[in-house]
Amino acid sequence: MILLPNTLITRNISWKETWSSRRYPGFTRRRVVEPGEQYVENVIKTAIEAQKIRDMLNKTYGYDNAIGVRDKNKEIMLFNNSFWRAYEFQYWLYKTKKSTTKKGQHPLGLAIDLPTIIGISPWDFYEFIKYKCNTNFSWFRVYGWGVHCDRR
Repeated sequence: MILLPNTLITRNISWKETWSSRRYPGFTRRRVVEPGEQYVENVIKTAIEAQKIRDMLNKTYGYDNAIGVRDKNKEIMLFNNSFWRAYEFQYWLYKTKKSTTKKGQHPLGLAIDLPTIIGISPWDFYEFIKYKCNTNFSWFRVYGWGVHCDRR
């Protein structure tokens, strides 16, 4: 499957948003490594689950301007810190203690890291995702910056 970087794979998530970062000596470039063909189906399914979260955020909090960052249509945006990761980048994160696992679900296209939405605490964001969004994410981890969600 050939997808152009700006191709929307859900209503609000572009293909390039799912790409891995790459580490170079002294710096990291974000979203420069495209998932391999063997991961495309998983990545798209994970994007669909993330879209459910964005849709429910707007359904639940769309009227409350104190919640979230808005796009030009006044919808709450859902950003991701990390989606699919190349194994080399995942291993670098582990080696530098920025990740707790060498492998994990990111390199398989089964995970996404979602920074907390403005106006919602990380724990409230986690509970919102787990109990209100009807996603297929089955494992979560709450951090000070947000929520890791994956499908196991």
